[in-house]
Amino acid sequence: MAPSLPTLPPPYHSLPNLLFLPHRQARLPIHRLLAAHAHATVTGHLSLPNPYTHTLLLIAYSRLDCARGPYTLLLFRSSLRLSVPPTRRSLPLAVSVATSSRLHFPLALSLHAIAVARNLLPFPHVANALVSLYAKNALPDSARRVFDEMHAPDVISYNALMDGYIKAGLLGLAMKEFQRMPQRDAVSWGTVVAGCAKVGRWEEAVGLFDRMRVEGFRPDDVALAAVLSCCAQLGALEKEATRGP
Repeated sequence: MAPSLPTLPPPYHSLPNLLFLPHRQARLPIHRLLAAHAHATVTGHLSLPNPYTHTLLLIAYSRLDCARGPYTLLLFRSSLRLSVPPTRRSLPLAVSVATSSRLHFPLALSLHAIAVARNLLPFPHVANALVSLYAKNALPDSARRVFDEMHAPDVISYNALMDGYIKAGLLGLAMKEFQRMPQRDAVSWGTVVAGCAKVGRWEEAVGLFDRMRVEGFRPDDVALAAVLSCCAQLGALEKEATRGP
């Protein structure tokens, strides 16, 4: 007598266990993720108009080092074809991946339209993803429009907007946002330090770096790389000046 086939448990109970990792930001091994995806597919739950399973998989795919973009976008597009509604958790993941390549920019714009249609813009994660989208593509006016519609922009919102201004060569506007931030983090400081270094305002960059340390912030890699470059440039100028004509 042939052995009976095992009954697969519903993904609502088993999928979180398959995708579980002890640390929130840890990356799931690709073989476990593909097994979980296959498990959800054969049990039919990816064909249901419920975003739960799709969102779990999107979160896991978004943390991959390899092929992060294609997997995430394919799954998100598949969910839309199945009329699975995007959520405040799944939409920012798709926007973030689409932001990583200019090739996906038209798709990213359509995601903005979906956010408006689904009334998801009031959620900070969604709005911040869109501010970052336009900022990384050097479109500060569009980033500003999304930013201005936010009920309470947070430090992530300000950082993304400042980055957009700097990418567009508008350091003065980035500095104005920096000055009016209700609170800052190491990324805020690193953004303006790197921005000043980029346009040759080396002494100002070093001064900001010193203020950053005085205020108790630990410099990130961006700030450190920028200030080292500034010091090298200032040192070269000083050396040149001592040589005389």
